[in-house]
Amino acid sequence: MCGGGTSSPRPGVPQQVTVAGTLITEGLGLIQPWLLAFAALIDGFLYQSVSQCSTDPPAMPTFDASDVANLVGGVLNPNINVTLTKINNALLNVFWPRFCQCDNATVVPTPGLQPPPPGALNVIGTPQQPCFQGNWVGFPPSIGASPTYAQFGDATQQLLSVDTRRQSHSDTGGSYVGYGIPSGTTQVTWSLQDTGTQFCTALSSSGATVRFWDTNGVQVGADINPTVTTSGSTASGTFAVPSGAQFWRWGVAYEQGATCGNQLNATRWLTLVWCAGGAPGTLTSCCPGPSDLTIGIQNIIKLIQNLPTAPGGGLNAYSKGTVHTGMTGTQSLTVSGIIGMLVDVTTGTPTIPQLGGNPPYEWNLGFLSVSTTDGMIQQRRLTRQHMIWIPDQMHLFTTIGVFLGTGVVVNLTELHAA
Repeated sequence: MCGGGTSSPRPGVPQQVTVAGTLITEGLGLIQPWLLAFAALIDGFLYQSVSQCSTDPPAMPTFDASDVANLVGGVLNPNINVTLTKINNALLNVFWPRFCQCDNATVVPTPGLQPPPPGALNVIGTPQQPCFQGNWVGFPPSIGASPTYAQFGDATQQLLSVDTRRQSHSDTGGSYVGYGIPSGTTQVTWSLQDTGTQFCTALSSSGATVRFWDTNGVQVGADINPTVTTSGSTASGTFAVPSGAQFWRWGVAYEQGATCGNQLNATRWLTLVWCAGGAPGTLTSCCPGPSDLTIGIQNIIKLIQNLPTAPGGGLNAYSKGTVHTGMTGTQSLTVSGIIGMLVDVTTGTPTIPQLGGNPPYEWNLGFLSVSTTDGMIQQRRLTRQHMIWIPDQMHLFTTIGVFLGTGVVVNLTELHAA
């Protein structure tokens, strides 16, 4: 980057810079805005300026459709660490010119906007700051050959910004809700990745339907159908909020009569909701707040929801039970009557990077999950060499899932109430 010359930290840059929160969302917005919808999955890290600035950053990665799938699949996706490593390398490219300089005065520009992968979209222009980023993935409910809107599943609060107003509607299929459109909202951009298992036979109303109403509950404008026309494809587009619209609803469904196999893969929508700002980056009244603030509030809510509880009162003590040694890769354990687990990492620490803490924060060790036969209850990132996890709803789970990074080996001890 410096034409063969040396490089060093800029004057005043400390030896360690915490890259988290606003810095992460700012960096993603500069090069890959579609990643903003997944900012909550991206851990902060320490930028070691002395070592990072003495050499070039890693090559700027290229994202593809598999990265979209990895992120939408969430933290238990076995390939998510591949994409998270790409994101970390991309951020190292963004922040090198900010924290580092060439000693021969060569100017290194900040990387520009990168093209989005299939199944995602970057939105640029005016306004340049989305007010809401939506993300929905799942199995749409089945509908009949002549569906009514009440049969569609409700993905409104996952894909559209809403205020506190609600409006009741009904048709021959049942009742459903319209949600208040925040004042000033002007348009929505969307992208869709169909995995090829839902849209086996096309319906004009299959996939997704967005409907609008005025204050009297009268429909405004035609239905919008953000969907694909053939199975296994991607699509994207933009629609405006009709004049006079005060309420909206995003419904999702697939045709009941289609031959859709085992429904193994989910359909993915990503959305950006926009307001008409007076200048690039302006946030008007329809915006709930900066993305990092929204993410922080969501994380606080999740922490409160995940406070450990036990049936019949609080847990006073635990005892150690069966020890499962030498666990690697992806494994599942069937358990009964346990309240949690003790995980000891025997190989794979210290990690690079290792963040400060007491005990230190270990990077990309893997993930733990607890489930029943019906599905997952909770998951937790493995971040310490020795870690105890006692989940809430602990009396329900029957399976422990382990996903470990390359070269990581752990011993897992079952914990029982004492």
